[in-house]
Amino acid sequence: MQRFFERLAWDNLPLQIKVMMIFISQVILISLMALAGLVALNAVRTEVRRAVITIADMRALAQDVRLTIESLEPVETRLASSIEQPGFRTNVTTLSEEHASLLDQLRATSDALGQLSGELSDRASVEEIRAELHALQTYTLNFETRFNETLSLLQELADPETGAIATLEQYGDQLEQLTLDQGNTELLAQLIVLRSVESSLSVSGSPDDLQALQDAAATYLDIYQSRIPLTSRTDEIPLTLELYLQQADEVLRLFREVERSRRSYQIVLELARTSAARLGTVMDGQTTLALATVQDVQSRARLALLIGLGIVLVMGSGVTIMFGRGVAGRVTALLETSQRLVEGDFQARAPVAGRDEFGQLAESFNAMAAQLEEMVGGLEQRVAERTRDLSITGEIGSAVIRQRNPRQLMNDVIELIRQRFGFYHAQVFLVDEKGENARLVASTGRAGRELLLRQHSLPVGSQSVIGQVTALGEPVIALDTSTSAVHRRNELLPDTRSEMAIPLRIGDRIIGALDVQSVAPNAFDEDDVAVFQIIADQLATALENARLYSQLDEAMARIEALEHQITTQAWRAYQEIRDPDAPLSYHLDEAGVEPRGEAHTPEPLREAIRSGRIITLEDGDNEINLAIPIRVRGEVIGAFGFGGESLRNLTEDDLTLIEAVIDRVGLTLENLRLVEQTARRAEYEQIVNEITAKIVGSTDINHILQTTVQELGRVLRAPQTSVQLRPGNMTGESDEQ
Repeated sequence: MQRFFERLAWDNLPLQIKVMMIFISQVILISLMALAGLVALNAVRTEVRRAVITIADMRALAQDVRLTIESLEPVETRLASSIEQPGFRTNVTTLSEEHASLLDQLRATSDALGQLSGELSDRASVEEIRAELHALQTYTLNFETRFNETLSLLQELADPETGAIATLEQYGDQLEQLTLDQGNTELLAQLIVLRSVESSLSVSGSPDDLQALQDAAATYLDIYQSRIPLTSRTDEIPLTLELYLQQADEVLRLFREVERSRRSYQIVLELARTSAARLGTVMDGQTTLALATVQDVQSRARLALLIGLGIVLVMGSGVTIMFGRGVAGRVTALLETSQRLVEGDFQARAPVAGRDEFGQLAESFNAMAAQLEEMVGGLEQRVAERTRDLSITGEIGSAVIRQRNPRQLMNDVIELIRQRFGFYHAQVFLVDEKGENARLVASTGRAGRELLLRQHSLPVGSQSVIGQVTALGEPVIALDTSTSAVHRRNELLPDTRSEMAIPLRIGDRIIGALDVQSVAPNAFDEDDVAVFQIIADQLATALENARLYSQLDEAMARIEALEHQITTQAWRAYQEIRDPDAPLSYHLDEAGVEPRGEAHTPEPLREAIRSGRIITLEDGDNEINLAIPIRVRGEVIGAFGFGGESLRNLTEDDLTLIEAVIDRVGLTLENLRLVEQTARRAEYEQIVNEITAKIVGSTDINHILQTTVQELGRVLRAPQTSVQLRPGNMTGESDEQ
């Protein structure tokens, strides 16, 4: 029994039951308030139905009356302007029907307003409304009369077949035809002016246009009488012109009648507007009176509602505050605990008070906090592992940058991997040039040395980790070597339980694989793949760079050898074509500069030219004891020799200066040789062109041979020069052939 009552304690009640209890209490209070409100609303509804609704309907009808009256004016205006638009008869019929419909609507609205006015309590207002409605009935009859009058006048004026304007145009057409028959251009030009004024009169109906038409007609008649010979004149033109002017007078008269009828219509329209405005004023007064009545009823109802609302608020607020304080306290405790967790206190726990939802939430929160504490610990460990991996990756990257020897580089990388990551074995395979086999080129430990001695290799695409990774170009992992289909057991590595191979890629080309083995199953995951892929990419790039460096060194060596060969041949050829008596050596002594033959070249100079090194001899006499070679593109073409006691005091700066001057001398000599070579080539080309020019235009073979012999003898300074063509019988062939 005690446990039963403990369950009924407020803190142990489920939150749903608590909310239900508060909700029921609120419903009871609101029901009491609603009952009082219904009584008040019933009184308001009765008063509104009696006064407000009736007034609202009457006000709406009065507004309809005003709008209908305002709608009459556009119809009348469009009727007056219909003479300027095509389809006059259709437009007139449509506007007449529209006007009649508006008048019927005005009568119906007035009748409805008169019936509703009988429900008003203010008799004076009722009489005033009925008087205005009677006036509106009279104005409605006047609207109909004036509109029909205007309609009749417009039909008489603008009917396309029988109207005055159509008749005027017919007389104008007759006069135009008669004028064309006369064939006088001046008379025809005046007729055009006359028809133009006629068009303006048909649209505006202005007396000024009529006067202009009469003046143009008088001018037309003067031209007719003065320019047309008597024999060509006809009585029809003056007669038609007179009828034309009479019809123009009739058009102007009808325009004036239409304008008069419209003004009458506008007067009636203004009177109707005034009457409708007075109706609106009366309706506004009745609305104000009805609103005052409703406000009085609403004030009484409002007072009753406020009293009921006050009771509901006081009682509901008390219950809500009590419940809210309990909820806020429990939520605050949870928030404080969560804040401590955010600040890093993963041992914080929420207090558990009661067995309601908040108590259960606190227990769940504490369980999640425990899981979070465990998970954060695991994450910190993983972060430490990833930090270690990145540090090792950076160390390997530094080794890759420092080392240029490919084989030593691979050995350093796999040894770093084995030591830093603590793996059982690491090795590197490279694909051969044919792309058929992956050959082991670097491996750790005693087993690795044995495998290298065996020249261990695996076919690309074979059923092995290395075969698959070099074929597919994607990382391959054997998490458990005892069950993996791609692992190939090696008797030298018996403790391998898991294996991972990462491709060495250069762009889309697979050049090999990095293989790592562990003694623990499931030792590799996706994070390891990402880390070792970075290492593999660094290693592949370094190997490719080393290969490119090797190719570059070989190419540079070939270029240098070729350059030396070309320079040597060029200088040898240059010396061969020089004057053999020209000196190639000069000596400076106290007497001045004098040339020397090759036989007098001192031994230090010969040694410097032969070896390409600086030669120094200290024999204590006046012989040359310092020789420095002259180089052109790395090739020795000569040497400078120096002698004297003062050479013992030469400094490094002096020697640098001498070498710089000698380099400039070598460059100058090379430039001079190139200039002479270019000049000789130009001279040869000129001689060839001259000889060719003398023989190219000739068709006589004897002349060609004679000219060639003469020119070659002259150029070569050979007085005895001959040419012989091969006889036909020396070919060893028969005459027939």
